[in-house]
Amino acid sequence: MVWIYTEEIVNNNIIKILHTGRVAHGKGQIDAIKACDILVKNNINFELNLVGSIDKSYNNSFLKFYNSCKYKEKINIIGFKSNISPYLQEADIFLFPSYGEGFGNSFAEALTSNLICIAYANTSFFNFKNLGFYFLMVKNKDIKDLKNNLLFVSLNIDSEEIKTKNNHELALTLFSTSQEIKKYLEILV
Repeated sequence: MVWIYTEEIVNNNIIKILHTGRVAHGKGQIDAIKACDILVKNNINFELNLVGSIDKSYNNSFLKFYNSCKYKEKINIIGFKSNISPYLQEADIFLFPSYGEGFGNSFAEALTSNLICIAYANTSFFNFKNLGFYFLMVKNKDIKDLKNNLLFVSLNIDSEEIKTKNNHELALTLFSTSQEIKKYLEILV
């Protein structure tokens, strides 16, 4: 299904999209930028912030892609930041189409911040779903599905934000020190 919204959306508020993590092949930044094309085509005002250092071996190919992007003025390459809290606090959507992650700290931080998260269906993202977190998981490496889900979220941002409200409390419960101690004691017994 392709979502096309034909009326211009008048939005004084820019939809703030965030991706955090090392900029490297397969980490999702290029797919995130490509997905934003559907927002441009549907006149949705947005800003994509990419927070993370660029791998030296990836720098040339990434910047070549970025510089060829017709809407690069909406894409901010922030670079490495030791404190990403301000970016998490101002974002609406966490777009994280990584080709695979172990335990994704960036993704966990976004879930805990009650951002509307979108990820590819692969590796650890299934574990987050199984733990009960709400986020959108799209077909793995499927830009079209990624675009459609980004558009859906952008058009339904208020109702999607409501669905994320339990993520923070769930993270506090699951990732608390007392929970960690309890799990270690279960292993020892």
